[in-house]
Amino acid sequence: MSQRIYTARLLPLNLRDTDGVDPKVLLQTVMTGTEEFRDHCYVSITKNKHLEQFLKTTRKPVLITFKAKPVSYTTGKQTLARISAIKTVK
Repeated sequence: MSQRIYTARLLPLNLRDTDGVDPKVLLQTVMTGTEEFRDHCYVSITKNKHLEQFLKTTRKPVLITFKAKPVSYTTGKQTLARISAIKTVK
């Protein structure tokens, strides 16, 4: 599946797996247009360099738009990869 445009609430201080090699950050209410993709998902910080750079500039929850590629877990749920073109929604 190709990249799509998403909107989500980024919670930069809600992190997971910070002691490992692949820390993740929480996205809430992940939407594609008017369709909900996931109510929440954790996305890799180190595998998404644009996201890693964006997190250096924000510490408060913020609504963002971005491009990403959906990828499936082995459990059948999905998360997002190749996050780019991140913009804050005004």
